[in-house]
Amino acid sequence: MASALMVIVAQLLVLVFVSSLYSASAACFPSGYSCDNTTHYTWCSSFDGKSYTLPCPPRTSCNLVSNKQMPCSGADAGMYMDKYSCDESQCQAPDCRCASFDPPIDNPIQLVSFTIDDAINAPYWDAVQEIVDYGHKNPNGCNITMTWFMSFDADPPCNMIPYIPSRYNEIAAHTIHHASYAAIDEIADSMYRASQCGGIKESDVVGYRPPYMMNAAWSYQALQALNFTYFSSNIDSYGDSGNTNGKRYWPYTLDFGVHGTCLDHCDPDMKAPGLWSVPMPPVTKDDGTVVSVMDPPFVGKDLEDIYMQSFMRHYNGNRSPFGIYIHSRWITDDPTRIDSINNIIEKMLSYDDVWFVSVRDVVKYMKDPKPAGTKDIPYFICPGPTPPEMVRPPAPRPAPGTPPTVPGDPNNPAPPTTNPDGTPATPPNNFNQSPANFVAPSVLAILVILLALSF
Repeated sequence: MASALMVIVAQLLVLVFVSSLYSASAACFPSGYSCDNTTHYTWCSSFDGKSYTLPCPPRTSCNLVSNKQMPCSGADAGMYMDKYSCDESQCQAPDCRCASFDPPIDNPIQLVSFTIDDAINAPYWDAVQEIVDYGHKNPNGCNITMTWFMSFDADPPCNMIPYIPSRYNEIAAHTIHHASYAAIDEIADSMYRASQCGGIKESDVVGYRPPYMMNAAWSYQALQALNFTYFSSNIDSYGDSGNTNGKRYWPYTLDFGVHGTCLDHCDPDMKAPGLWSVPMPPVTKDDGTVVSVMDPPFVGKDLEDIYMQSFMRHYNGNRSPFGIYIHSRWITDDPTRIDSINNIIEKMLSYDDVWFVSVRDVVKYMKDPKPAGTKDIPYFICPGPTPPEMVRPPAPRPAPGTPPTVPGDPNNPAPPTTNPDGTPATPPNNFNQSPANFVAPSVLAILVILLALSF
């Protein structure tokens, strides 16, 4: 009798085990990629159970090698020169805009975005906190806002990420593994993890920056499928041969394709209607020579001068959006850059009609532009007071060149065991675990024991 009961229990546990696999991915199973036919593929997330069916880009076909690898392969257009053409009669504001030097209205304000790429940790945030909490004010008297393009390749402590949105700063996607030519798996999972760790809705993650500035045709399709609002890279920032005359492209939509040069995995016909491209203008010398798009190799006065020279060409030119684009490591490599960035921001804000806003707010401005002199712009939300628990005590600055992640370094403590609200922190190594990974092994172990006892 006991043996028969054990068998029944074991059979029930088999059902629980199988159902746990399905419930872990809820709407789809198995996780990963699969080919529907030669022209379409499906990706199923192991994190939230959502599935997406997408077409392979033109001149490619679905050929599944692994469920962990985007399956479209075939002809690759490689590098191609710009053949962009946009019909303005078929592309009207606010949801469509052709690539253009012309501002969306006469006499626009000057937008500037301060953005950071890659993972967060204690020393990185401590450095950034000295900038975002400095007290920089926009023309409406409110604190400036910024965007952090978050990647998870360095297993950032989950409980550090809420510091970013607590000040109405934007969290945007930057893939899980800092992957070039990312497909929907890298983009979607980074969106999911950013929302879970940041305590925000998935729908609040609306922006994406491709690592190494390397996008592919399938990247744009993924962003559309995930309802992203914009991507930001430098692929369309070098189309202006008149670097010295202050003309750079304003943000535009991809209804008629990408303006600029695609480096690889391209398709001349790739379009993404409704998806905004927010160019990243480079820092340039007075003669127009490009210095860099991110992380200028300067410190002190040289750093301040190169940024201000580039900024003034925008401000006195067509006022296309400008930016201070850096990696988190760049600041901690030489902490004197914290003071330099604060000086740069204050100098820029001393000019009339200069606003520091997140990249998502740049897109909002493009859809509903306001003229210079406007102080009340409703979609530029005024951040309220930062909750005290979201302010870290000032940390001593390391000497320039000090590695930011040294075991035992008091400036880089171990991840806290609790979140700012007192709830248990999510250990970084849980990032790569789906619900099935937690439920299934334990159920399987019990199943094996009970089956052994039944004989």
